[in-house]
Amino acid sequence: MSLNRKLAHNTLYQFIGKAIGTILALFATTQLLRYLGPVQYGKFHIILTFVQITGIIADMGLYLIVLNDISQPKFNHHNIISQNLIFRFYLNLIYLAGMGLLALVAPYELAIKLGIFLMSFSNVFIWFGQIYQTVFQKKMNTQYIALAEIIGRGALVASTAAMIYLRVSIVPLALTVVIGHFVSFLLSWYFVRRYVEFSWHIDWRYIKTVLSRTWPVAMSIWFSLLYFKADTIILSLFKSDYEVGIYGMPYRILETLVTLPLVFMSLIMPLTSRAYCRGHKRRFKRYMQKGFDALSIMAIPLLFGALPLARSIVLLLAGDEFIESAPLLQILMISVLIMYVGALFGHAVISIQAQKAMIKYYAFIALLMLALFFILIPRYSYWAAAWLTVAGEMLVLLATFFVVYQKTRFFPQMGVFVKSTISAIIMATALYPFRDLTIFLTIPLAIGFYGGMMYLIGGVRKEFVLDVLGLKG
Repeated sequence: MSLNRKLAHNTLYQFIGKAIGTILALFATTQLLRYLGPVQYGKFHIILTFVQITGIIADMGLYLIVLNDISQPKFNHHNIISQNLIFRFYLNLIYLAGMGLLALVAPYELAIKLGIFLMSFSNVFIWFGQIYQTVFQKKMNTQYIALAEIIGRGALVASTAAMIYLRVSIVPLALTVVIGHFVSFLLSWYFVRRYVEFSWHIDWRYIKTVLSRTWPVAMSIWFSLLYFKADTIILSLFKSDYEVGIYGMPYRILETLVTLPLVFMSLIMPLTSRAYCRGHKRRFKRYMQKGFDALSIMAIPLLFGALPLARSIVLLLAGDEFIESAPLLQILMISVLIMYVGALFGHAVISIQAQKAMIKYYAFIALLMLALFFILIPRYSYWAAAWLTVAGEMLVLLATFFVVYQKTRFFPQMGVFVKSTISAIIMATALYPFRDLTIFLTIPLAIGFYGGMMYLIGGVRKEFVLDVLGLKG
């Protein structure tokens, strides 16, 4: 099987899993939005944001370190997985203790405090599951990741429906997130047993190297949080729960969509890391170009499709109470495009081990965005939060591109990007007369318009399609 076909098939497995998982997650979110309404959903979104922020801080970039190390021929993957599981176990104990303290001092009502602590257990299962998933990504057996994703999301939907049937408050609803991630973790552990021999022996030499390499990644992630998540927290401090809910609805869609490039890059990154480590510059650039083209094909229609369809999407997912969220969704979709391309260069920074070089850029962007959040959000509410999200992501993209270009001289060819843009503009124009129809009709129309145009103008070549489908000998 060719590299294109193998990569495409494994990407397809994960994308099927992620697509079905995304649909299920959106269904669970739809249940919450319609059950809670803007004010109560605003409180739930505060809980979710705090757990996401602390989860990313406590992750310390270990997932990327494991994914990078497990791809290196010099390392034993059994030892890599064992050491990181042990390390993660002790970090989890510290994290849960810290979350208990944070819940006590957070300036919110009791329900939000309790929700923050309970939902924080979901991060524990996410981190353990991510370590197991690196094994499937290395061996390109990502169908197991997809299956765990789908069943875990199914558990989320079922538990959410059960909680709503019982007419519970936001505190028990926080447990639905924990249940979903616990089920995914349990399945990942079950599937990975045949590939990994676990040992409780601690390799202090390796742990020290992980710590020495983790802190630059961790600091970069911590700084990036200040522009990616602080907007919701600052909005909650200065504005009402209603406004947080109106902003949280489209932001939840953004968070769901940006998981797709992370899935794709988890497959590309082992290839770029190995190529760069072995000094294969042409191969590294080839992988980067394939990644850029694929991410462009995925992201550009999302932006242009949201222009005519945002109102219909909001009405379908959340109902009339959230109609003010529609223009915010259109703005945030600009961020989605930037974040898709940014995922390529952000992961490349890890592949070329340039994490330390990024710290000063992340620090500058974080401080700048934090200042702008405090200045503009109290005055312009969620409008400022949405546009500043776009600005922050653009600055990060430029910084990561600059660092990668300095070390590798990689500059993407823009042919597929331009063709994707042309196809997406034609798609959006063709969709406009049908914008008030149900999404179940307009989305298939959008896929048909966009896919057909891409094929006609050569954005997707016939040879690539045949290779992916296995029809080319």
